[in-house]
Amino acid sequence: MVGFVKVIVKKVVSTIFRLTCKLGIIKPSKVVLIDGGICSQILQYYQGTVLSPNVQAEFDMSFWDSGGKDVLGNLNRPFEMLQIFPSLSFLEADRRKVNFYKRFLSASTEFDQPPIYVNNYRFGCSLNGLHDVFNLDVAVVPTRIEKLMNNIREEHSCGIHIRRGDLSNNDNPYYGVFSEEYLLKAMDFVKSMDENVKFYVFSDDVGWVKTCFESKCSVPLCIVEGNTGSEDLILLANCRYIVASQGTAGRLAALINGESLLLMNDGDPHNKRYLEAHKNCLVFSNGSWS
Repeated sequence: MVGFVKVIVKKVVSTIFRLTCKLGIIKPSKVVLIDGGICSQILQYYQGTVLSPNVQAEFDMSFWDSGGKDVLGNLNRPFEMLQIFPSLSFLEADRRKVNFYKRFLSASTEFDQPPIYVNNYRFGCSLNGLHDVFNLDVAVVPTRIEKLMNNIREEHSCGIHIRRGDLSNNDNPYYGVFSEEYLLKAMDFVKSMDENVKFYVFSDDVGWVKTCFESKCSVPLCIVEGNTGSEDLILLANCRYIVASQGTAGRLAALINGESLLLMNDGDPHNKRYLEAHKNCLVFSNGSWS
């Protein structure tokens, strides 16, 4: 009974508020969740700009009130987006507005109109315009990685993204099975196309790469470590070839670059939007690349 009453109250409050906005008594807002690592931050910002683009997005930053922990509660995810893309227009939402919108005005579809609260994880908007907002031409590169970035640019570089952490569980149905075979096949394929290729590995579990994966590779690896998530993303985005695994960084780096050859594994639910948005993709399926 209590639950039913809460539903009714929520419906009444949201209806009255939307009506006052429609009558022009209150200006409707679009409040957008920002949380997670650098890739989530970029995707959420982008979605906030493309949904109801005639209304400026205000961003919910409450994720960092509790330190910005990852899903497992192990790693801090700092807010880095504006460090590498400082020219973005960014308006933080008032916390009272966040609480009200989140409680009473959460969007249920991508077509809901303001006033709305947008949670990125519910929707899958087209990424076709992301490169226009986030690309290497407008990124600010930290001085300390400039030398490595220039080396990556000048070489026949292949960036391999290996996301583990909360996504390394083979029983996780959303992300599928973590396949070392796929990564090795991808490296062999790139090597067959470009004998001068140099492999750079970016991972949130460098220890695993060194102790479990490196010995299985038939070619030397340059394991990149000690950088922030945004620094790794920019370095990865400068690679000529990019091998994506679970997570988003490999795919997103290819979009930011705009030209990199992106290699993905079949069956990953992330693939579709990137195949639509990035012109230079190959997918490993049934033992071959297409």
